[in-house]
Amino acid sequence: MDKFLTVVTLIFIYVATVFATCKKNCNNTTYNFQVTINAVPDNDSILINDTVWFSIDESTELRDLTTNNIVNFNGATNLSFVFGIWKVISAQSLQPAAGSFTYFFKKGNFVSPVDSTFLREFALVEEINRYKLQVGFIPKQTGIFRILVENSANVSSRNVSCAKANFAIKFVNTNQHFYLGYNIWGEGVYYFKVK
Repeated sequence: MDKFLTVVTLIFIYVATVFATCKKNCNNTTYNFQVTINAVPDNDSILINDTVWFSIDESTELRDLTTNNIVNFNGATNLSFVFGIWKVISAQSLQPAAGSFTYFFKKGNFVSPVDSTFLREFALVEEINRYKLQVGFIPKQTGIFRILVENSANVSSRNVSCAKANFAIKFVNTNQHFYLGYNIWGEGVYYFKVK
């Protein structure tokens, strides 16, 4: 029994030492990237059953906003963006509206959100050194809607050990129609009206 206990203790010490060495050699780098998103069509008004496509098509080689260096951050394991979806009632009043749309994917996957009344979460796919998302929002009711795409934090990679990345989101080549939301704006905000 004493030999068994000695062997178990030695194995435990060995494993603890290897783990501590790995942790010590790991610098826990955090990168800060920005990805762009667009909405097509970016008309301020659409009809029920029309589709607004939200698309991301970003290289896996990204510029770190802190150092300005290009980093190959391929193999992301949890890169997704949460879309907060609200119906605008007034400048001070919004209603949860995620159920006001049907969602259709060309690229990407659905992730179960924390609160499905106003949130939808979509994971990007990696194809040929690019991260992609293309999801269509098909409205089922009329009104003015605000889509707020949240930044993605603590993204890890299979291929970049000891690193996490934060991804800021920014609409580009898209009229964001801030006037529909009483001029409440942001880089990840998009407004449109359904007639």
